[in-house]
Amino acid sequence: MISLKKLAADGLIKLTDARRKYTIDGVQRLEAIYRIPLKYLYYNNQNGRISTALQKYVSGHPEVVLNPALDDENPEYNDLFESFIFKSNEQRMKATQESISDRGQEEPGVVLDDGRVIDGNRRFTALRRIQKSKGIEQYFEAAILDFDITNSVDKKTIKQLELDLQMGKEDRQDYDPIDRIFDVYNTVYVEKIMTPQEYAKSIGKERARGINNDIKEAKLISSYLEFIGAPRDAYYIAKELRLDGPMNEVRRVLDKNKLLDDGEVKSAVFALLSMHYSGTDANEGGDITRLIRKELQSMVSKKDDWVCLTEDNVDTIYDAFQDTPVSDASQISQILNSSEGIKAASNDFMRSSRRLGKMNEYRGELQKVVETVSACVESLESIDTATLENLTVEQSKDVAADLEKIGMIVRKDYDVLSQTGNLL
Repeated sequence: MISLKKLAADGLIKLTDARRKYTIDGVQRLEAIYRIPLKYLYYNNQNGRISTALQKYVSGHPEVVLNPALDDENPEYNDLFESFIFKSNEQRMKATQESISDRGQEEPGVVLDDGRVIDGNRRFTALRRIQKSKGIEQYFEAAILDFDITNSVDKKTIKQLELDLQMGKEDRQDYDPIDRIFDVYNTVYVEKIMTPQEYAKSIGKERARGINNDIKEAKLISSYLEFIGAPRDAYYIAKELRLDGPMNEVRRVLDKNKLLDDGEVKSAVFALLSMHYSGTDANEGGDITRLIRKELQSMVSKKDDWVCLTEDNVDTIYDAFQDTPVSDASQISQILNSSEGIKAASNDFMRSSRRLGKMNEYRGELQKVVETVSACVESLESIDTATLENLTVEQSKDVAADLEKIGMIVRKDYDVLSQTGNLL
């Protein structure tokens, strides 16, 4: 393993005149900036920004072993991570590359003594691409810190610094929402590197409430991934679906109604989400976050009725996903349209859900409907049939036409009542 500080002492890495202040473990430190040849550096495989891209690649290439290393030792590793960074935002990467090519690197990065890049992945990527295109050796200007990422104490310090540099500034470029949610989840809940309050402080927040909500949302997303047959940590599918918006609404409503641990309600919610993502309902192409916001509260308010009405269909939908696990977002639609039985269950689920939603929406008007129909009957019964015999020709025609309309309306409304199953 190399030591950048030793290479600097041997004259292979040059010290610049620049200095930069960093807050490390709550203390400001003035660090020297070095001019480091790219061949001595490698990407950080624990960077939260590219966790979903890495995860998707690993799931599709289980035979590949990704050992972090320098180009001389494992060029495929660095080329792969370069592609992750570049594809994450090609337009911005091209602009960064052009800027560095024209004016040089204006903002220093941060690297560990073994060459791991902690801050400055985009700048490092731009320099790698410039070096390849021009055939001229490039240098990454960065502070070199003596931390060991395999040490739990140092790992926490490194993570705090990374968050402070990437998310804790007013002009920060925030993580993708799904990347951010699962960076919180993995850092705080899974690996327990930091507490919610420590994570919040590292990104410039005073309170941990938002961090705790992110963890709740991440748990819901993981449960949804399990519902559709995917691994609970297949976050790249959540990213493809842009689940952050809809699931934030789900988390908010379930949390408010103390239903985050209600498995039956969550399964019904996950079936509803799947319908919207599958395009099998009438709202194909709609704003799923807005739809969920509109629908969920009314359905959850009658949760027992909703679960009872839809449980068989939810089981059918769940079984369909377990029989054909989802590995790509587009498969949700394919699975829910894969057989007549599954399509029927999906359609019946949506009809029952929407009917319940309408009942809740109109609950203040339901008794009015009963009273209006009753009043109509009383009005018709109050007509003295003897008077009908004395109507003029024109009056008789008008009344007959209206009675025919009434008959049509009565038959139509009666058919609707019959279809609900409430008359059995």
